[in-house]
Amino acid sequence: MAAGTVEPRTAGARWEVIIDPGRCKGCGICVAACPMGNLRLSEGVNSLGYHYVEWKYEGEVGPCTGCAACYWVCPEYSILEVVRSGGEGT
Repeated sequence: MAAGTVEPRTAGARWEVIIDPGRCKGCGICVAACPMGNLRLSEGVNSLGYHYVEWKYEGEVGPCTGCAACYWVCPEYSILEVVRSGGEGT
């Protein structure tokens, strides 16, 4: 494995990060923790008035690896879970 790459939890798996935007206070800790650049703060705001976090499968570095770093660092429990959503192309 090349330096700076992240090993997926399960090769060939596709991962999805489930977020509750209503809980998010836009601290950006999860954005900084994501090694693949899959998270960003939204342009819109939630009912609390914060720019909530948004997730996309294909990040700045590559696809989500399911590492769950975002889940473990979120102080507001806005990242509900990181789940396997199927195989390649699903």
